[in-house]
Amino acid sequence: MNSCKKIEAVYEEVKKDLNNLLYGENHTETNLLIILDKLTFEKNFSIYENNQYDLDEISKIFRFYEDTLKNYHEDDKCIFEWFFKCYTIVVKVFTELCLVFSINKEKRDYIYTFLQILKESNNMVKFFIPLDERYIKILNNLIGEQLYYFSHLEYKEFRDKDIEYILDYYFLSLEKQYHGFELSSLSEFGNKEFVDEKSEYMIFMNNVAFLLLKLIYMLKIDFKNITFFENRKFIEIFKFYKKISELNKDATFESIQSIEECLIEEFLSSNKYLNNNKQYNVLDEKIKLLQINTDEYKQLIDIILMSKQE
Repeated sequence: MNSCKKIEAVYEEVKKDLNNLLYGENHTETNLLIILDKLTFEKNFSIYENNQYDLDEISKIFRFYEDTLKNYHEDDKCIFEWFFKCYTIVVKVFTELCLVFSINKEKRDYIYTFLQILKESNNMVKFFIPLDERYIKILNNLIGEQLYYFSHLEYKEFRDKDIEYILDYYFLSLEKQYHGFELSSLSEFGNKEFVDEKSEYMIFMNNVAFLLLKLIYMLKIDFKNITFFENRKFIEIFKFYKKISELNKDATFESIQSIEECLIEEFLSSNKYLNNNKQYNVLDEKIKLLQINTDEYKQLIDIILMSKQE
């Protein structure tokens, strides 16, 4: 079996492994690291020891792939093609690790470091290799995913911040989610190798609803005496939400309560779809995320769980 066939065999094996993990109960850190180990082609990168990640070793994995892709782009199109496919799974594995870390208080800090490494590698590949449109689309989808998968996760301390600062922050986060989904959509979700458009839209809208539920919850608790419907930025946020929501595009928002009810409906509807079609329980995932900051979000957890039972 020649080098191209060997790389193809590794790719087909890890693609099958990853598809079996996505959204399922086996979607764990350990299983993702097993897939990653297969993708290092016996180079023995020591990225994880004593419950800690070595960021230098992780960077070496990406330099290995970047150099290999650069070397084979002109010399051997077959090896380049299969190595590129393996590279996309390496990126996908680190993206999935970030999702696992989102509900792990000790490892959440790795998320934005990992995403920065992925972004830098994506830029390096684009800069040093003259790729055709098909490859560019795949790389753009990977960056888009990271924006709409993770923009809702950041925990920010708003103590002593005024309402304009908070609304600006949430509007920027909402725009990042939208631009990420738009980038992936325009790239046809990387030729839909691992995903389908409807499910990705539901993940996107679930994350949007979750982000805005946290905003509404904070406003109800900390800014009870403000008339939000006279605030330009507040109006812009929920005008933008209705623009991207298929479910609530014609909703009439007359009170904070009516907005919260629509967001809960969006959140539960998208969870139901993903649960039925992908066996992906985003409600359970989001509850675990809120439980990391239990004291702050206890009432929001109760609101979501009570709405689920109705």
